[in-house]
Amino acid sequence: MTALGYARNKEPFRKLAERVPLNVLESLVRENNEDERSLVLLLGTAGLLPSQGRKSSIPFEDYAYVHKLEKAWETFQQIDGMEFSNWQSFRVTAVQFPLRRIAGMRYLIRRYQTKGLLNGCWNWSEIC
Repeated sequence: MTALGYARNKEPFRKLAERVPLNVLESLVRENNEDERSLVLLLGTAGLLPSQGRKSSIPFEDYAYVHKLEKAWETFQQIDGMEFSNWQSFRVTAVQFPLRRIAGMRYLIRRYQTKGLLNGCWNWSEIC
């Protein structure tokens, strides 16, 4: 997770990894494969949902999806989210923006849900 942060967001990604261990994410994905709970857990814990103070202009067609994520975050009430101010967004390219990097992590976890992320990524011939 720290590597996902590049130079500006290494520390927040490290803190996110401490709060949401890999084994928790992997078990959540295995239990709820088609569900968004793993993404919600990451975004909510990171403090990156709109209800947590992140200013965003959400396109009208995405309101229903964002509302679904916000409602799902309510089921994780016992988790204290990070502050949005922990994240650097100034002069961070769109590809390096934390929301995208977190979505990418979730994709990798889902891709290797059978083998596990570390075992799946260890097989370089499969990646290349």
